[in-house]
Amino acid sequence: MGSVYRALDRERNHEVALKTMHGMGPEERIRLKREFRALAHIVHPNLVNLYELVADERWCFFTMELVFGVDFVEYTRGGGSAPTDQETFVERLRHAGTQLASALQALHLGGKLHRDVKPSNVLATETGRVVLLDFGLTAPFAFDLERGAPEAFAGTVAYCAPEQLWGGPLTPAADWYGFGMTLYEAATGRLPFEGSALAVARRKRHFLVPSLRSAGYSLPPELDELIRALLHPRASERPGVERILKCLGGEAPRPYSLAPVAVGEAHVPFTGRTLELQRLDVAFERARAGALRTVHVSGTSGIGKTRLVREFLAKVRASGEALVFTSRCHPHETVAFNAIDGLVDEVSALLERSTSVRPTLSPARANALSCLFPGLERALGVSANDASELFADEVDVRLRAFRRSASSSKGSPAIGPSCSGSTTCSGATRTAACSCASCAAPPRARCSSSFRTAPRIGARARACASSSDPRAISVRSSTSPSAR
Repeated sequence: MGSVYRALDRERNHEVALKTMHGMGPEERIRLKREFRALAHIVHPNLVNLYELVADERWCFFTMELVFGVDFVEYTRGGGSAPTDQETFVERLRHAGTQLASALQALHLGGKLHRDVKPSNVLATETGRVVLLDFGLTAPFAFDLERGAPEAFAGTVAYCAPEQLWGGPLTPAADWYGFGMTLYEAATGRLPFEGSALAVARRKRHFLVPSLRSAGYSLPPELDELIRALLHPRASERPGVERILKCLGGEAPRPYSLAPVAVGEAHVPFTGRTLELQRLDVAFERARAGALRTVHVSGTSGIGKTRLVREFLAKVRASGEALVFTSRCHPHETVAFNAIDGLVDEVSALLERSTSVRPTLSPARANALSCLFPGLERALGVSANDASELFADEVDVRLRAFRRSASSSKGSPAIGPSCSGSTTCSGATRTAACSCASCAAPPRARCSSSFRTAPRIGARARACASSSDPRAISVRSSTSPSAR
C-alpha cells in the first residue's frame, strides 16, 4: 500500500503531495515508477498533475499536485445522506460527471486504462473542479502475451466491471463501468450489488441494473438510461464517450500533452517512411543472423522519429518473432541511468515470471547489477546491500555491473537477440525524451537503436539530420563494437 504526504518543495517553494510505498522492496519500487510514468505524458485539467519522480538506492517517491476537496459522491450529494435540493443535485451530477468523463477520455486517448474508477479516487474542489487520482493500477489497453497478463485481479470489487473481475480482455468500457457505478452511488447513496465478493462478481456478470426512476428516484430519463447502460454486463453494450457526454449535457475538450508523445496516436493511420522502415527491417534481420547492430535514428524535433520506431516495434511484436520491451526517459525524473531504467524494470519482470531464463542471465557477480538497479534484486536472487561489501567504490560498482551485464547478454540462449534504443533531445530543446526498446527472438542476435532529436539551431542540427530536407529522418545501422 502507498502513503501520500503533504510536503514542501523547497526549490519551487510550494506545497505538493508526496507518494511513496510501504516496505520499499523491488516490486514496490517498480510499481511506484510505473504509476508515475503511466500519466507523465498526459496533461489534462481533470487529471492530477504529476511533478517529479525521484529514485535512488535509498528512496523512491514522486510528487504531484496537492488537491483539497471531497470525494465525488459527497460533492454531488451536498455532503448529506440525501440531496436536499434535487435540482441542484442533478446540476452537480451533470457538471461533475462531465469533468470525470473528460478525464477518462484523456486517459483513453493516451492508450491507458485506469482500472480503479470509484468515488474515493475522484476529488472535487471548492471551485467545482473534479480531479481523477490514484493511477497505481493504470495499464495499457492490451497486454503483450509474451510479457504475461497482469495479475488475476486488480481493482475494487464493488466498482469493477465483470470482465475485470473474471479475467476478460479490458477496454475503455471497463473504466466506463466504474464511472457508471460512481454515478449510481451518487444518485442513490448506495451500490446496486451487495454481499460477498464472489456473490457481487456473479451478479454483475448476469444481472441488469433496474431503472432508478422505477425505484422511486427522481432522475431525468436520459441520466437514468445512461447509468443502466453503463452497468450492462457486456462491455460491447456500454455507451462510448460521445453518448455519455451527450446524456450529461457536456462536451469534453481533447487532451493536450507537454511531452513529445502523441495523445490519441493510435487513431491516426501511419503512412509513408517506407525507406526508413526498410532500413530498420534490414538491421533487425542482420541482428537475427547473429550480429550485434546499433541503429541511430535522427532528425529534427517533431518530425516523427518516435512514431516511426513505435510502428516498427509494433510490427516486430505482432510477428511473434521477438519480445519487445520499451522505456523512455522523462525530463521530470531524477533516476540514475534514466534512459534504461524502465527497460531494466521490464526485464526484471520477465525474469521473475520465467525461472528458465534466470540462470542464463544472472552474471557471476550480479550483486553490482542489483546495486545499480534495485528492481533486479528479486529476479536475480541477490541483494544490493551485498554489493557495498564487495565494491566500496561507486565507480567500481558501475564498471563491474556494466561489464557483467554485457557479458551476460552475449550468448543467452534463453532470451535470444535483443534490440535496444534511446532518444535524446539536446541543445535548444533541452528535454531528455529518451526511448528505449529491447527485442528478443532467435538465439544470439542483438540489436540496439539510438533515436536522437537534433537541436533546433546550429550546425549540429544539420549534421544530425544529414539531409537538406527538414522532413528527413536519418536511419543509420552499424555493427556494435562488442560484436566485433
